[in-house]
Amino acid sequence: PAVKSATGKKIYLINRPESTQSVVFAGYLTSPYGQVSQPALNAMNNILGGDFVSRLNMNLREDKHWSYGASSLVLDAKGQRPFLAYVSVQMDKTRESIQEIEKELTSMISDKPITTDEFNRVQRNMTLQLPGMWETNSSVNGSIVEQIKFNLGDTYYKTYDAKVRKLSQDELQQLSKQVINPALVNYFVVGDKSKILDSMKTLGYEIIEVDADGNVLK
Repeated sequence: PAVKSATGKKIYLINRPESTQSVVFAGYLTSPYGQVSQPALNAMNNILGGDFVSRLNMNLREDKHWSYGASSLVLDAKGQRPFLAYVSVQMDKTRESIQEIEKELTSMISDKPITTDEFNRVQRNMTLQLPGMWETNSSVNGSIVEQIKFNLGDTYYKTYDAKVRKLSQDELQQLSKQVINPALVNYFVVGDKSKILDSMKTLGYEIIEVDADGNVLK
């Protein structure tokens, strides 16, 4: 069953004393599998955080050097799906990393839309990856399970290459505005509370401390 989307502007913090890094997740719920084009969603996410040269990774790893890698993904589910961006960063850049994730999510649907170079690269990469999608029994089995679970039909993967080739830059940009919603984003941080809490308070988010099981601490 559908659940009501949570309002954003919250940081859930798990204290991990003496941790030299912080783990940061940004997330919210988006539409169930099948309500938007999955190849288009994959392509859009690859630009945001699904590829090594994605915006999140190039920002936090290659430009800022705060992390070994930053990513994003949309989990498959019949119901509402978690849309997640995540990164492990050096402890003293926890607040700044939250700001950069927020900036990348916002700019993709506003002042920094998907470029022609980004679209051409991701479409080319997805096309070149097609021959290797079913080179193992496990990958074939995974696709069969996906077909059955989401009622995709027997010809879904027979025509998958055509779906990828028919993608357009405008389609991906419109989809990003439909799927990316910075106003719903909440953050989940694991790190040393004594070293990161004061700086995170300057973000203007409500900070809620929880234990490892998700129980709110008083």
